[in-house]
Amino acid sequence: MGWALDSELALTRRLLNFVSFSNLLFCDVIHAVYWPVLLGLPRILLTGKKIISHLTHDPMVAFQLPGFDAISKRVNVWVVRSQRAKRLMEERGLNVCLIPYPIDTDVFYPISKTDVQIRKLVADWSIPSDHYLIGSFQRDTEGSDLQSPKLIKGPDIFADIVTSIWKDFPAVHVVLAGPRRFWLRQRLAIAGVSFSYIGQDVAGDDVRQNTLSHETMNLLYNLIDLYIVSSRMQPPHNAKSSVQG
Repeated sequence: MGWALDSELALTRRLLNFVSFSNLLFCDVIHAVYWPVLLGLPRILLTGKKIISHLTHDPMVAFQLPGFDAISKRVNVWVVRSQRAKRLMEERGLNVCLIPYPIDTDVFYPISKTDVQIRKLVADWSIPSDHYLIGSFQRDTEGSDLQSPKLIKGPDIFADIVTSIWKDFPAVHVVLAGPRRFWLRQRLAIAGVSFSYIGQDVAGDDVRQNTLSHETMNLLYNLIDLYIVSSRMQPPHNAKSSVQG
């Protein structure tokens, strides 16, 4: 469905153009971009193979998840994305390789705000061109009930920041995109903060309808003036955690 892990898998396969891909029975190496899938493989199929796995989230969250300790005994090399993750994994005695997230510059690249594609985007979604545009394109609502905030993503922090800015500088406009934006849209509407949602208004889960193409996402990143990353490193103790971004 074009989820973050789908993109990571596709890009990883592109970068591994020097290997031959085989099926699970005959391969020498198993390379996973999402470690929980390894838990579903029969142990006999893992035996005798080298196993590489990405860690796509905070190690402190992974350490608390069922199955992580068991699979850690089988993974030969962990691929992590930050110095902090590398340090935490090494402190646990795990073999780690630091490879920052790659960027596909054929897909994500600078575009002038005067470009016809961006002007069309502004017109199609009635985005005010004379406002300072603040973007948020990551989901903010838990998929379990489509009502509760996904606190590890920090939508409450984002809402507090933009509401505070809007009170002092009314010429601020929020641009939201992507699926599961129900909680933040409602929160901003109640606060009276001006915003546009680039997507379909769907009553149920909208992952398939509102997961946008990379081309559209690149236009949105070039359109806005500021992107706020409000994610928490770890969810509060009373919050649900998720290993999928």
